[in-house]
Amino acid sequence: MFNKVALVIGFVVLVRGVITIILLKNSLIWFKNNFRKVGNNIEGELPSIFVIIPALREQKRIIQTIKYFLVSFGDYPINIIIATTNREFEKSFEGLSTQKLVENYIKQNRLESRVSVLNFPERYGKKAHQLNYVLDTLKDKKEFIAVYDADSRPHKSTLDAFYRQVSLHPEAEVFQQSALFFNNFNTLGNSFLKASAVLQSRWTLAHEMARLLRQSGKDNIFSKMANAHCVGHGLIIKFKTLNKIGGFPEETMNEDLALGYLLRTKELKFIHYLA
Repeated sequence: MFNKVALVIGFVVLVRGVITIILLKNSLIWFKNNFRKVGNNIEGELPSIFVIIPALREQKRIIQTIKYFLVSFGDYPINIIIATTNREFEKSFEGLSTQKLVENYIKQNRLESRVSVLNFPERYGKKAHQLNYVLDTLKDKKEFIAVYDADSRPHKSTLDAFYRQVSLHPEAEVFQQSALFFNNFNTLGNSFLKASAVLQSRWTLAHEMARLLRQSGKDNIFSKMANAHCVGHGLIIKFKTLNKIGGFPEETMNEDLALGYLLRTKELKFIHYLA
């Protein structure tokens, strides 16, 4: 009996390994043919983007994040919105709140036209509640929103890649960025961090990119039946598309997985890009 179970388990592992190798190969081929081919085929006026960055007790890093986005993407038509929340006051802390810290920084540097802060006024909720509070404020807008985290440092060619895909695929409504974790690999302090970077990059190539390429490729039974892969980091989506599904799901533990399901029910066009 034990030998039969071991045989079945071994067979499943073998099949899974072969499938993973095939998916990894497909991702590497796409990577070779598309990586950072930017600055071409971009014509006409660029659509604006509201970059929403949810923040909860991020006093130590949020100002540096704002600076990074302004320096890296300040030449593009973007507006940065820091989405804070009163959940921050669930725990005691010293100094200013994230909201007040950002407000002071905006005023001191006269950034009112480029950066703003919107505070979710309740002490409950999750990331989705903060995002939806911003969406309600921007409900009449027709442009894109992008979602990043308070520690995000997307590559400086990210928006080049995004606008190139918009030019090539004007019908697309959802754009999802993937990320590899090798830029600062040699500066990581210990083997554990390096192993984590390799593991996460392996997941991106063998699983995440494979799903994204499937859903953004040719229409077939696999692209139509499979759930859409959405990550709440590097997601760029049209306002009207979010309105179709009622915003970010607030009932689920994570908003991005459920968002992918809801978007798939609308049979929307997805585009994958990596920068």
